[in-house]
Amino acid sequence: MDNSFEFLTGSPETIKIQYEYLSDMVRDSGGKVHGSQSHIIAASNNMYLIVYYEVPAGKRDEVKQKFNNVIQNIELKVIKERI
Repeated sequence: MDNSFEFLTGSPETIKIQYEYLSDMVRDSGGKVHGSQSHIIAASNNMYLIVYYEVPAGKRDEVKQKFNNVIQNIELKVIKERI
């Protein structure tokens, strides 16, 4: 198994969406999410979440690439909604 983590940032709603996509991708690849650590910045209501996970050997880069593509799409959607 390959271990990794993702550092998620944004509003609590954005973090929720990112976490759900990531956990689904990890599960679908045959892996497991092992835990997370969070911190909320009160002044901006932003959140930081570190998610630790493992996937079968050789799948880490695939999961990271898919997740990064999803994150870019989520960020674009949020920007468009604000305009």
